[in-house]
Amino acid sequence: MGQRLEKRKMSAGESILGRLRGKITNLRVSEVARNLVIHSTFLLILLIAWGTFGILSPLNGRLFIALLLAGLLLFQAPSKREAIFRRNALLPYLSMAFPGFLLFLSTDRLYVLGLLIVFLWGFGRASAIWGRPALCAGPLRLLSYFAWALGFALETVPIVYNFFEVFSNEYTGLLGRILINAEITIGPSVSGLWVLLFAIVYLIGTAAFRIFAWRVLSAALIVVFGAWTAFLVIQSSSTVFPQEAGVLANSVRWLFPVLLMPLAGLSMLFPAKERIPSALFSSRSRVVGLVALAAFVPITLFQMQSWEILSPRRNRIMFWNKGYLDWDTAVLGKYGSYSGGMFGHLPAFLELDGFRVSKLDAERLKPEQLEETDIFAIINLGRRWEEGEIRAIWGFVERGGALLILGDHTNVFGLQDTYNELLDRINVRFEFDSAFPCRGGWSYCQSFARHPVLAGARSRDETGIDVGASLTIGPPAISIIWGPLSFSDGGNPYNVGGSLLGNYSYEHGEKLGDMCLLAAAFYGRGKVLVFGDTTSFQNGSVTSIYTPFLHNVFTWLSCETVYGRWYWLKPLAFLVWVILLTTTLGASGGSRLLALIFPFFLALSGPVSDVISKERMSGPAIAGPLAAIDYYHIPWASRGGDEGRGIGALYLNLERNAFIPVSLNCFDRKSISEAELLVILSPLKTIQCHEVDLITDYMAKGGQVILSVGYEEREGSQRLLEAIGLDIEGRSLGRAPNTYYKDKKPMDPEFMDAWPIIVREPAPSSKGDLAPGAVHRFFVSKGDLLATYREYGKGGMLFVSDSRFFTNRNVESMVAWHLGNITFIRNMLTRMKQLRGKG
Repeated sequence: MGQRLEKRKMSAGESILGRLRGKITNLRVSEVARNLVIHSTFLLILLIAWGTFGILSPLNGRLFIALLLAGLLLFQAPSKREAIFRRNALLPYLSMAFPGFLLFLSTDRLYVLGLLIVFLWGFGRASAIWGRPALCAGPLRLLSYFAWALGFALETVPIVYNFFEVFSNEYTGLLGRILINAEITIGPSVSGLWVLLFAIVYLIGTAAFRIFAWRVLSAALIVVFGAWTAFLVIQSSSTVFPQEAGVLANSVRWLFPVLLMPLAGLSMLFPAKERIPSALFSSRSRVVGLVALAAFVPITLFQMQSWEILSPRRNRIMFWNKGYLDWDTAVLGKYGSYSGGMFGHLPAFLELDGFRVSKLDAERLKPEQLEETDIFAIINLGRRWEEGEIRAIWGFVERGGALLILGDHTNVFGLQDTYNELLDRINVRFEFDSAFPCRGGWSYCQSFARHPVLAGARSRDETGIDVGASLTIGPPAISIIWGPLSFSDGGNPYNVGGSLLGNYSYEHGEKLGDMCLLAAAFYGRGKVLVFGDTTSFQNGSVTSIYTPFLHNVFTWLSCETVYGRWYWLKPLAFLVWVILLTTTLGASGGSRLLALIFPFFLALSGPVSDVISKERMSGPAIAGPLAAIDYYHIPWASRGGDEGRGIGALYLNLERNAFIPVSLNCFDRKSISEAELLVILSPLKTIQCHEVDLITDYMAKGGQVILSVGYEEREGSQRLLEAIGLDIEGRSLGRAPNTYYKDKKPMDPEFMDAWPIIVREPAPSSKGDLAPGAVHRFFVSKGDLLATYREYGKGGMLFVSDSRFFTNRNVESMVAWHLGNITFIRNMLTRMKQLRGKG
């Protein structure tokens, strides 16, 4: 009996090897090589679109994708010109051009993946028309849909993300304890779990769309999982990879040549079957698919939208005025970066937005005190809870109230124990650490869930999150913002002078990847929002990110939700969504019309959902004396830069002079007209002619503009200078007036890199009915004009010929300040107000 079974195994193995040998013999080498290049390239494109390669910024990633797509077209296109221009190729050509035109409109992952699905459909159709039908796009198509569906699940159904995160953490921890005797915890984004899933789905797709032995598939899956495990061991070994967070995060790129390229080569050895074997719905596939698609569309938008806000917002907000905080703002007589206060701007912005703000000064919290508010906010509270206080808070939330918790890193102020005891009911914990991005900043290291709090705030720079504690969460809490490329820097209890911060570098035992930065939960009829960092709410950030991010935060907290009481609706809707997705995808294999409609819907669903979310969460514009600092044209200086380029001093001095400084991230008529003052700082991005018209119209109606630029950076603002009749002489004056001049007075202003201003005749206006008016000299040094104001209509423009004049180093830093420059800025703003309307 044993010999017979052994013979059967040998014959089965020989038959598999024989068939494999026959297939290799029958295939042409050129055909295999061509398909290998195409499949490998598209797999690389998918990984870049997914965000696997942390070394690439979103813009560079999309540029690289565009170049690879163009390379695919050139590689696959026929050599004969007449074979390209065919009538039936118009639709595939449009399908391939569609992603090319729209690829750079959004950084949203689902949007880019949807465009790739559209491109792949057109690419497969065009390849068949060009006489290259050997291309088997089936596995790639299946993998593309899977990538989109996985991204959709991670962003809309938190339990899916939590499952993969726990699996990655536990598996890497087990490997560390068994193989290298070290505690390691690596999240899915750094461990390469997403690449492993792509490899598994690609293998399954190869088996489904090709004559592929399932026994071979089983063996391949085991090999792939083993290769991933070996990668984790090598990744955690200090002898192979330097133990730096950035290096380890970028090491995931090696999984592409290790896992996916060999799989692509293996799949090329089998003849293609372009349709799914045994059609799922036979002749009725089109009808069934269209019905499934009709149900799929609203459920997709429901999942993306988080249809939670079902009532007008309640506008009472109470801050518990206990903990490490103050409500100061920048005022005259107090100077230095610390003079700006901590949270003073937050109540002012909330009141401008229509909220009623109050502060609770009681030492002990009582239930009746919470009846006077709709949102209860606690900031940096470090104290022992007294009997009944926690019950009072959760009773308030259970009845429909909203709780906002703002904490910080490394148990600073003793808040970790306080918050963990309070938040135990919703399974949220502050860790004794600080969450750090693996790169220089959070711009490319954050991921967002699709949640009302983030409606319209898809840019990673609009959250204001800096250095705070990571959050450990479990059901019912969900993660809204997390850092895929980040690490947990454990605190140092002996570093009292350094706020208990650690060594700012990754070490074994610290978690690597996928730090939770913002968590939310429903409790009873109410809701909770927990921030591991308070930076977003401090004075330095509120002026930049209140709209839309902080407006969304308080709007979501202030609205009652039915969804909060029936939170199981979303997981249930997701299960229905998976069934409809499978049905529609299966039916599209037998319907060319459905195969075309479905990719376009996936590509457009993300942007459409974002537009709807923005409209639903949009509120009234912030009213008040706004001073808009132009970031759209990429200023040479930066809000968060060092002392040489940072301009926090400009914000402080605008506040002292009764302005509300806000960051201008879009440059349109509405955004500009809402501000009383527009500040443009040596733009690196050129101001175009139509934007010059916007600025001159703004000044003609009474708007005031401050332009600060030196000769070397003048190119971006040259058109504006010509329109206003000003120019810069290429003769550097350096520091002016020089510190060593004997006649310099202590209250005189000082320029860091000054250039003489030239007053010219203005360029002819396109409208012809308005021209610049009188010139007012604001500052002259040794006969050279360095600051001047030119009237234009009812407004005008102040021009300072120094790119560095408003920087922290020249005006005001943490511990030092230039009183002459502070006084000069005040005098300039006062004179501009006096001259307004005189033109």
